[in-house]
Amino acid sequence: MDEPEPKYAEPSEVPPPLINRRLYARFPVKLKAKIVVKDSGKELDGEVLDVSVGGALLRVSGALVGDIRVSFNLDGVDCAFDARVVRSASKPKLGEKPKFGVEFHRDVAMQERLKSLLPPKNPA
Repeated sequence: MDEPEPKYAEPSEVPPPLINRRLYARFPVKLKAKIVVKDSGKELDGEVLDVSVGGALLRVSGALVGDIRVSFNLDGVDCAFDARVVRSASKPKLGEKPKFGVEFHRDVAMQERLKSLLPPKNPA
């Protein structure tokens, strides 16, 4: 009896390797946040779930798109960043608020302030 030919994945079926393209390390936090959607002026309550010098993961009580302003307090220091929504996390489970990844607009002074509050990327 002939053995069946092994099935090999077509190139399009093979998932690409995961590459960490982040420029900055992310740190888990749980901070209350105020989010203002720039186009509409709508204010939303939310949480910062992780943060880096370049962006954050937010859990928000509504949908986010486009440009926003994120304000939160980290270790007693008020932080406010203009940001752009770059992704929506997977569909939330029943009863959960949706999550969104945001990239901070370049603001050297605020990034330096935030960098001073976060642990170093590769502690010695």
